[in-house]
This record gives sequence, structure tokens and C-alpha cells, in this order.
Amino acid sequence: TVSGPAGATLGFGFSLTNLSDFLVVTSSSYCAVPSSPPACNSSSIGSYTDIISSNFIVVGPSPESSTVTQPYVAGVSGLGRFVIAMGATPSIESGGFRLTYDLYSKSPNDASFDPSTDIVQLGGVVNSSNGVRIEVTGTPEPATLSMALLGFGLAIAAKLRNTKRQNPANV
Repeated sequence: TVSGPAGATLGFGFSLTNLSDFLVVTSSSYCAVPSSPPACNSSSIGSYTDIISSNFIVVGPSPESSTVTQPYVAGVSGLGRFVIAMGATPSIESGGFRLTYDLYSKSPNDASFDPSTDIVQLGGVVNSSNGVRIEVTGTPEPATLSMALLGFGLAIAAKLRNTKRQNPANV
């Protein structure tokens, strides 16, 4: 379970392993449950943005790495990010991730790579085996918290002002 208040950004890292051929990730998406492939239901509490596809990830045997791992770094690396909608109320949504990929018999980083003859499979799809639970917490929004702190500060100032009026010798 990952959680945050309305308006929060939640990021997801990844670890991919592929032992044969060369896998090139083409996209990722978040699918809310229930979803039955090929359908992918969108979230009712926020929006997902794919990051992995813009990083040209190749996973496979030597000379590539058979396992690639990336932490989430805002807008730079990882699987993607999920932004909880500003109006989302405290709740929990279950879902999962879907990756699309292409497989090649030769690494796309190889100088002799030919995308028209080295194709093994285009448009492959894999769904995450681990479910994802996104929780919207009841933490107040920053504006609400600021107003509460302002009100608390004014109450303290008023109390101090009244104390000084009642005890003028302490001034």
C-alpha cells in the first residue's frame, strides 16, 4: 500500500528481469481493479503518468543486463508516477501495472541491429503479479493546514494582548 493526501504524487521504481532475447519496454500503465486484459480501467482517484518508456530500457543477456532496477526519481526514472486528485476523499483503490514491450533477437544497442529482421515479438504485454493499493489519507490540504495555523497564531496573539492589558506592570 502506498498512501498520500489529495494532491500528493506517488512514485514507483521497478526491477525487471529477462534472461532470453532483448526486451525493450514501450509503455507502462496503471489499471484499476477490476480490469480484464486487454481492457485497462482508469483510476477514479487520480492519474498515472508513464516514465519508463522515455528511458529506452533494454533488458536481456550480455552485453545488456539481465536485470534492470531503477528507483523513482521525480520525472527522471522509475516506472511512473501517480497523482492523487485534489478532490479525492479518503479511500483505498486496488490496481496493478501493465507493461508493454518488444522483443528482439539482437540488442537494439548493437551496431548491426536491424529492427525489421531482428524482431521476435512486437506489442507484448505483461501485468504485474503484485497488486497495488493506493490509499488517499485524510491529511488536511496545505491551505486548510495554513488556515488552522493562522487561526491558532491569532488566538495566541489575542491571549498575549489580553494578558498585557491585565498586567501593565509586566510590560
